[in-house]
Amino acid sequence: MKNIFLIYTEHQLHGIINAIDFFKIINKESLLFIFVPLEFSITKNEWINELKEKAIFDDVFIISEWSIVNSFFIRSNNVLNFTNQLINLSKYKVRLFSPIYNSDSVNLAYNILTPENLFILDDGNASFSVIIQRQRKKYISLYPILSSIYHRRNMLKFPKKIIYFTKYNLPFFGIDTIINYKEAIENNTLGLDESSIIILGSSIYETKRFHKTVVDFNDYLLILTNLHNKFSNKKIFYYAHRRESKNSILIIEKLGFTVVSNNAPFEKVFGDFKICPHIIFSFGSPILDNIGRRYKNVPRMITIKMNLSAFPNNGAEFELIYKDFEKKSYLEVISYKNINSFNV
Repeated sequence: MKNIFLIYTEHQLHGIINAIDFFKIINKESLLFIFVPLEFSITKNEWINELKEKAIFDDVFIISEWSIVNSFFIRSNNVLNFTNQLINLSKYKVRLFSPIYNSDSVNLAYNILTPENLFILDDGNASFSVIIQRQRKKYISLYPILSSIYHRRNMLKFPKKIIYFTKYNLPFFGIDTIINYKEAIENNTLGLDESSIIILGSSIYETKRFHKTVVDFNDYLLILTNLHNKFSNKKIFYYAHRRESKNSILIIEKLGFTVVSNNAPFEKVFGDFKICPHIIFSFGSPILDNIGRRYKNVPRMITIKMNLSAFPNNGAEFELIYKDFEKKSYLEVISYKNINSFNV
């Protein structure tokens, strides 16, 4: 049995390591494919070299991501190499693990390998959005047809059943299976700085191609302004999301925030804190849930429940996230309307 793992960002590695431990997968039975952007720089992704040195996998392959639309008329060598590797692996019985449910690379792996099981690993908000996607009626869209033409093979097969390997309390629908795991809690040492707070930035307002907009940017800026006014006597660190545009970050910085850009997952950043701002805000990111599960000592953590009315068809997973967070003792959920009135 071969275990094939796909990964797209560093923060997804945590779920892969938990899956390897849970299923007791040994080195010689596992392969990892890391998908990186075209402008990838190994110097900014030291975690990949560290991962190779740990020898958790029998082999690690780095593949440049591709877009069917952008590369339709030019066959990418990366795609061809990945396809050939999958064809060589298709002679084995395979389990496929991926934090992404619906991308061309995952679909290609699924259609070539025809795995015995497809495991969907944790990927923040996306873990909840997969639930929504799987509920909806399946239609053959233009994208898999283009993908079939591009790859010159049938890409129209969809997983009838998937297995969620997750720490989250996902709602159960249909015939899919959910396997829950628990993380070991780290007894960290943490002091709190009452003179500062952290806001975890989000890309939910961005209107980029193939990016689902959840809230209006002006609404997002209004919330940030209210937070700035509420905590005008404190230093406010805004940890930018990796998908926020430079222009958006410049606008946010002009509001008076200290913007922090960091390639590492915030859970990892938090783990290095000895002194931490006494409050961390987010806009529905499961990062706060991850921190609450992973560390014994945490600051006050607050999720702001956003106004989802501007894009009512795009916020279903956030409703699931808010309901889940409201049950957690280490998390608070407040409405965007109550920022000026909640107790500090």
